[in-house]
Amino acid sequence: MKTSLRVVVLISLPLGYFAVQAERELGEEEAGDRQLRAEFGPMWSRTPSEVLSGPIRHELAKYRSIISNASSSDGMMRQRFNAHRNAIALLSQSDVRYGAVLCVDLRHIFLQCSDTVGG
Repeated sequence: MKTSLRVVVLISLPLGYFAVQAERELGEEEAGDRQLRAEFGPMWSRTPSEVLSGPIRHELAKYRSIISNASSSDGMMRQRFNAHRNAIALLSQSDVRYGAVLCVDLRHIFLQCSDTVGG
């Protein structure tokens, strides 16, 4: 289980990096386009980079939102795992060990209930 949590973290890191890298490269390309447009004026008749990259930026924004939601879900999963780590470890034990702990817990609960009902 711990290995799975590490894999989730290791997978999510490059995804965010790729989005940042793509946005950086789009920004550099747009800056170069503006520079050439300013240098050559009306002779630079190419479609402005902002227009061409608009849909890509829109998709990147959606992608970032998906990554953000996934990161939030991963965080909640990590919190829940940590909160229930002992129970998960217990469930992965042998039946004998699990049964022994369960009997002790049930006996403790029974004694609490009998004290409440009797007292």
